[in-house]
Amino acid sequence: MTTFSGLELSNPNTISDSSSSGNPFDIATTQLSQIMSRLPGIMWTTDKDLVITRMSGAGLNLLNRTPQEYIGRNLAEIVDSQRLSSIAVSEHQKALTGKVGHYEIAVDQRQLEVTVQSLLDEQGQTIGCVALAVDITNQKEAERALAYISDRMILLNRVISLAGSTLNVNKVLEVVCQELAQTFGVPQVAAALFDENQIEGRIVAEYLAPGCISAMGMTFSLRGNPLNEDLIQFKNPIAITDVMTNPLTVQVRTIMQERKTASILIVPLTVRGEVIGSIGIDSPVAREFTQDEIELAAAVALAVSQALDNGMLHQQLESHSERLAQLVEKRTAELQRVNERMTAILNGSSDAIVFTHNDGTIRNTNEAFDRLFGYAADEAFSSPIEILAEPPFDQALIEALRAAVQTGEPQRLTIMARRRDNTTFDADVALSSVPETHQVAGGTVCSLRDITQLKEVERLKDRFVSTVSHELRTPITGILLGANSLHQHYPRLSDTQRLEIIRRILDQSASLAELIEGILSLSRFDLQKHRTEAVRVDMVESLVSIVEEFRLTIQNKRLTLEFTKPTKPAFVRGSRLDFSRIWRNLIDNAIKYTPEGKILVVLNTIDTLSEPVSDDLRPHDLPAGHYIVGQVSDSGRGIPANDMTHLFTRFYRGNASQSNIPGSGLGLSLVKEIVTFYKGSITVRSEAGIGTTFTFWLPADTADITDMEE
Repeated sequence: MTTFSGLELSNPNTISDSSSSGNPFDIATTQLSQIMSRLPGIMWTTDKDLVITRMSGAGLNLLNRTPQEYIGRNLAEIVDSQRLSSIAVSEHQKALTGKVGHYEIAVDQRQLEVTVQSLLDEQGQTIGCVALAVDITNQKEAERALAYISDRMILLNRVISLAGSTLNVNKVLEVVCQELAQTFGVPQVAAALFDENQIEGRIVAEYLAPGCISAMGMTFSLRGNPLNEDLIQFKNPIAITDVMTNPLTVQVRTIMQERKTASILIVPLTVRGEVIGSIGIDSPVAREFTQDEIELAAAVALAVSQALDNGMLHQQLESHSERLAQLVEKRTAELQRVNERMTAILNGSSDAIVFTHNDGTIRNTNEAFDRLFGYAADEAFSSPIEILAEPPFDQALIEALRAAVQTGEPQRLTIMARRRDNTTFDADVALSSVPETHQVAGGTVCSLRDITQLKEVERLKDRFVSTVSHELRTPITGILLGANSLHQHYPRLSDTQRLEIIRRILDQSASLAELIEGILSLSRFDLQKHRTEAVRVDMVESLVSIVEEFRLTIQNKRLTLEFTKPTKPAFVRGSRLDFSRIWRNLIDNAIKYTPEGKILVVLNTIDTLSEPVSDDLRPHDLPAGHYIVGQVSDSGRGIPANDMTHLFTRFYRGNASQSNIPGSGLGLSLVKEIVTFYKGSITVRSEAGIGTTFTFWLPADTADITDMEE
């Protein structure tokens, strides 16, 4: 199966090229092709030489193109700009190394955002690239519009601020020239003021880039000058693309030629209905000024004009700004109230809640979602809801969402959910459609609840029943086979054969009894967890009694047992039976797995608050305090390394199951559960051919110690 950066695809359909070979590449790309045929995007694939091999997507219709125009051509050939071609090739080559490539490209006045990833074959080898192009033309246009509005507002605010801070007319005009030059990207802007009779104008402020000729202080006639006469008469901005051919510039062409002006935008400075001056924006290259640019320059001129007339503009714009601010404040307050109500509802739920658009993209989440899935606030916004599910549950989630939107009926399903860090958990999912109103946008509400523990309980129950059934079947089968042999063939069997069959029946019966006792012990311990009664237990007394129980067994195996008792009292609080089970199981294990040698049993008391304890001895998960420490060591064969991680798993016997050593695989798991229940810890160290040591720590009952200190 071919993969796209870990995503496996199947169910091949038809793809927009002439190939129908059914190879892994085709199979892997068909599903993406089917998806892209319904989305406003374009998908293509290339081989390792960046030759386009597949292309599909509804986005091709927007460009009036067909896949056949591109398939078989190298990527570098189809990108018009050499710079963009280099970027595209570079990003595709980066994808061939396993990284994700990104770039933007313009095609037929449409702006596309491209994401590139490597394409792998069945052996995980890179065989090419897969790219997804999304049309972001509208987004870019909106960004440009917003940027223009922002720049316009910034420029106007600067002019207004300057006008309100000084009465120096020339200083105001000088700064305005500089701002307009930067905004329009031109090397020179000049401002002129006219005399009261509108006969003569004079340059009083300018901005010049290095190398430009200054016109500061120059005077010019207004009458007989078509350009200025038109400006004074109609009081409108004048935009001229070619100053050498436009009839309005006949009288000023020489000056403009000296200033290397190719195009010019002139706006009037008007006060109380009369033109008192002008601002000229000179472009050294032919340029057709846009309506937005003309309006911007006119707005700046208006701001300056009114600033010149004793701050009248400042008052008007301040009033206008105040009204706008009130409207914005009112609308903001309304939106804030709606948002606060929604946030309170969302964050009041313990379940993860996701609001999506009807297409499944996430638009809002609550705090429980962030905690459960590990996303930062707003991080998952605009992402498809299927990122929250592992395949194939992602498709089931999408289908349920579509059903909720189309039918209006709530949907319920269980999925394997995926967190941000790619860990997974079982989740119960409920989806409901939200109809669109004048106050609430339509979409879908999706709640997700972590049911991992519930699923784990079900799995443990099923595994326990299955394992117990299997473990019980083995000894029962042995008993039945032996009994059946005696029943069917008793007259033909010798006494020796009969005794051997009876011995096997007894061995299997003993194994069955031990298994049942182990299961009952675990069940009794589980029931005991819910009882609150506890007694003070003398561990020395308990251990001495248990050691005596094993004396005869140890002697029969010709083993040596060494028992070391503490010099201080060793008391714990809990069930006497529980602590006996710990010692009994550990000593019994040591005897079973030690063919010869000795067994060491050590009981000690340790105060980790005052007594130094080496890091390799003290468990790191225990806090400092008084502890009873028990240790059982043997000189047996040791435990294989691959068995160590499963040592305390119920019914696990590892390599021991292949030997003749009897056992149920429940003893050590019971010991682990008892020690953990009493907030203790147990560790094991083992070396092949040397032996094994089990060490457990239990919190001590320090009543006697406290009395002695007092």
